[in-house]
Formats: sequence, C-alpha cells, structure tokens
Amino acid sequence: MILPEQDKIRRIASNKVFLNNEFIGRNVVEMRGKEVLRYFPLNEELASTEWTVDEIHIINIGGCLTIEL
Repeated sequence: MILPEQDKIRRIASNKVFLNNEFIGRNVVEMRGKEVLRYFPLNEELASTEWTVDEIHIINIGGCLTIEL
C-alpha cells in the first residue's frame, strides 16, 4: 500500500533548530505534513534522514507542534 504524501513521515536534520524561537541546537525532527511528531538531539547519522542547511522552526500552535522551514 502506498501512502499519500501528506501521510508519510519525514525525518529532517539541521544544525539550527528553534523551538518557539528558542535555539535548541542540532536536532532531528520527525513530521507528518507540517505536524511535528517528535524531535530529538542529533547524536549520530540516522538512515532515511534528510539534511537541510536551513533553519527549522518548531512552533506550538494550540497545543500542536508545527514546522516552518
């Protein structure tokens, strides 16, 4: 079964991750669409992880975490 693009989980890593405008450093962010499922410090390279040189901003909107690249 092939999932629609909006249902696929992506894992993106960046050296510049912010949570509610506070710098939290180098992290991996797992997301479905723009919904953040979890984030965690990047301690080692992980398979199926996309790298970006852009900043990642995780924002809490109404109790849901969303992402802005």
